[in-house]
Amino acid sequence: MFMKLNLTAAIAAFGIGTAAMAEIEPVTLQFAHIYNTEDHWGQVAEAFKSEVEAKSDGAITINISPSGTTGDWPQSIEGLRIGTNQIVLQSVGALDRYGTIAGIEAFPYLIRDVDHFNKVYFGPVGEELFGAIEEQSGFHLLGAAYRGARHLSASRPAETLEELAGLKLRVPPLKMYRETWENLGASPVPMGFAEVFTSLEKGLIDGQENPLEVIRNASLYEVQDYVMETSHVIGAMTLIFSADYFSGLPQKRPKLC
Repeated sequence: MFMKLNLTAAIAAFGIGTAAMAEIEPVTLQFAHIYNTEDHWGQVAEAFKSEVEAKSDGAITINISPSGTTGDWPQSIEGLRIGTNQIVLQSVGALDRYGTIAGIEAFPYLIRDVDHFNKVYFGPVGEELFGAIEEQSGFHLLGAAYRGARHLSASRPAETLEELAGLKLRVPPLKMYRETWENLGASPVPMGFAEVFTSLEKGLIDGQENPLEVIRNASLYEVQDYVMETSHVIGAMTLIFSADYFSGLPQKRPKLC
């Protein structure tokens, strides 16, 4: 499984151990993500729900809104701030609009491989990084998941920096992605992922960049012919909470008679 979330930490957020679950007031959390239920990230969300509900002996209920049913990922994250969502599954770098530190997740060639990923995100560097992101952005991050390397795909080959010149490349609407491809000579086009297939089909963009599983699951091979295995970003998925909400989650209470 790609996900490596700390379920113990999720339970500990409520200030309780499994023996004391019956002593807290029930809590319902709204969990939003943009992936369909068959996608492995959709399955990760379901596994997290199942584990937390089981380990809390039913004291914690998680309602999942998959496939962007409550909005795309920027809207879902905004939902954390206004209280319509309590958990969002998305990349660490998605928070760079709230603070520049989070953008480091999308910095090119920063993470070498899976072993390096684990050492960074599950060691003191990761702890310090998540603390700094929370302080700057107001969001609490729980766990990290290896997403797989991002690769460039396009309707024409682009194997050299010279061949990137003028390539109209869809990028997520995040600063780090835009600046990376501008500096490499491409013409980045910030765009929501829902528009990518049609934009490639109509020739409005020449390419995009994502992990291979995204390219496959979105059937982008139907509207473009080339994949360049650039492995330019090895990103981290995480569970995002409002820091204020997370810190205010109910603590253990005496059992009522």
